[in-house]
Amino acid sequence: LEASFQPERTFNTRTEVDLSTARLDQWRIAAAVDIDAPFGIFVNLQYLHDQVMSAPDDLIRPEIDRVVTAFARRGFLNETLLLELRWYGELEQDDGMARGMLEYQLGGNSRLRLSGDYFYGVREGLFGQFQARDRLTLAIEHTF
Repeated sequence: LEASFQPERTFNTRTEVDLSTARLDQWRIAAAVDIDAPFGIFVNLQYLHDQVMSAPDDLIRPEIDRVVTAFARRGFLNETLLLELRWYGELEQDDGMARGMLEYQLGGNSRLRLSGDYFYGVREGLFGQFQARDRLTLAIEHTF
């Protein structure tokens, strides 16, 4: 469980004729739990409540964000192969993102990773604004 108060943070504002900023206080509260589920699956669940205090009408971001995340990971072949699934959901706008990832350890210093991101929701939402930008990524990582 975590909580933070950030006084006088700078936030963007927008009217029909002007882009500007405002100094506003912000509260954040988060709760999370880790679970060792059956079949060697690791699960993490989180809830974040983010609120801008005394938000003006021209604030670009929502006054309140409530984000829920779920993460699951399972290793195979002595952790040589990893499968991850993630979901991020913004409760105020009913939008979110889902991600799947498969990673293979090629050797001691190299990994091959295939991942895909799917965005959904409303255009004004935290994740829905990217709904036309779903992506599939193939990466090779080598450390020296």
